[in-house]
Order: sequence, then C-alpha cells, then structure tokens
Amino acid sequence: KKENKELRDALNFKDQYEEYDFVGCSIIAKDPGNWFDVFTINKGSKDNIKTDSPVITPYGLVGRVSKTDLVSSRVVSIIDIDSTVSARLSKSRDLIVVRGDVELRSKGLCRADYMPPNTDVMPGDTLETSGIGGIYPKGIIIGKVVSVISNEGQYDSYAIIEPVVDFKRLEEV
Repeated sequence: KKENKELRDALNFKDQYEEYDFVGCSIIAKDPGNWFDVFTINKGSKDNIKTDSPVITPYGLVGRVSKTDLVSSRVVSIIDIDSTVSARLSKSRDLIVVRGDVELRSKGLCRADYMPPNTDVMPGDTLETSGIGGIYPKGIIIGKVVSVISNEGQYDSYAIIEPVVDFKRLEEV
C-alpha cells in the first residue's frame, strides 16, 4: 500500500512539472552515518543526469547532483553543509536562503538564513524553492519552520527547518 501511494504521488508530482524530464533512481550507496546527507544514485551521464540536476521525491526537495559518472551520480542533500537553496516562505512570499548546518545535520534539520528583520515567519510556515539561482524549479516544497531564533542585528535572525523529506529513510529519488 505504501509503495502504491508513493508511486501515485510521484505521478501527480510529475504532472505538475510537465516541462521537465524525470528519471527514477535508486540509492545505491551513502556516506557513513544515519542520515542521507551525501549519497550515490544508480543513474549517471548515460541516463542524461547532469551536475546540478535537482533531486526530488514526490513529497519535496532532496538536493542536487554534485558529480556524475557514466552509470552513477553523487547527490548532496539539503541537510549537508555544502548545500544552499534559494527559498520562499509560502505564506509571506519573503525570500530567504536554506542551507545545511553542522549541528542541525545530525538531527536531519537545516536552517534558513538571511532573513530581513521584518520577515513574517512563524513555526509551522512552509518553505518552497524560489526558482532563483537556476538549479531548482520554483515551487518545490522544502519543509516547515520548527523555530525562529531572533537576534538584534540586521539579518542575524534565522529559522530551524524540518525538511519534508525523511533523510533517515530515503530509498528512491
């Protein structure tokens, strides 16, 4: 039942982004540890996978391809410290940057930075890709705000983000 639901969700997602070519991939290796912050998929350049191709599940954003070989590719997820994603708050439409964090990665979380002082952000708010930057299409769900840490300085505030993708149990992208 679970696999059937995931396949139906994948088809619905594919219909939303008809202008893109989708390639289903299985994860064949990952870096040590509990989290899928950097991993290898079973498709490569012969399958038309390119560096900086976005990687998704039917539920939302996983990350991007960082390196391709002929039959496999390396993926950097949004919880990895080398990841940066231009994002938009779904409610207020404010632009922010979601990036991996050394401490939060061990909990499967990431953070939203560069929030202007007047940003309307609260726990429970949804973030999606902004479409700015040329890697990620606009409107892919990233996750939800867990908490907001406010500081006095301009652009010092940040939010803790819980990705919509479960980075402990990834199998296919």
